[in-house]
Amino acid sequence: MDIILRVAMVHPSEKALKQYMGEHPKANPKNHTVKQTKKRYQAVSKDEVARAKQVAKDTSWHKPDINEEIGEVERTADDLGVDKKKLVSAAKRGELETLDDKTWSRMENTDSYDTDTIEKAAKLAEEYDRDIRSVVKGMGGKLPAPIVLIRKGKAPYLIGGNTRLMTSRAFGVKPKVLMVRV
Repeated sequence: MDIILRVAMVHPSEKALKQYMGEHPKANPKNHTVKQTKKRYQAVSKDEVARAKQVAKDTSWHKPDINEEIGEVERTADDLGVDKKKLVSAAKRGELETLDDKTWSRMENTDSYDTDTIEKAAKLAEEYDRDIRSVVKGMGGKLPAPIVLIRKGKAPYLIGGNTRLMTSRAFGVKPKVLMVRV
């Protein structure tokens, strides 16, 4: 009797995994992972929080570069069974809109609506291995808008920008988001 043991192959980066999967199209993606290394981000100081609270409402949101967010867009397409090309195209056509409470409260793939303090946001950002300090320091300046997918008959879905949403919520700011409709 032969025993077949399947061991997950660990790749050093998403790029390496994508390259491997491209070279081995019959490989089962469930048997592959990316090496997870926890980054160590510097904590947000009280002075940085105080400054951000004062200027958060003045934050200018700009359309994010979809090419920089392509990993999140493709992950969303895979997770939701949406055609990647259609989703990327829709994201490039998306428009900035102020995120209203109704949409925000129904949104999937984020816990930002319930993140009402910067302490909660910082704790979650650390758990998710995200740099909340750079977002806090960016408040009052220009930040790339989070990306939200809108599908008919489905709940809104956050493609990318959870840390920006958590920080906005903690500071009482209604951010602009890139609305992607498919």
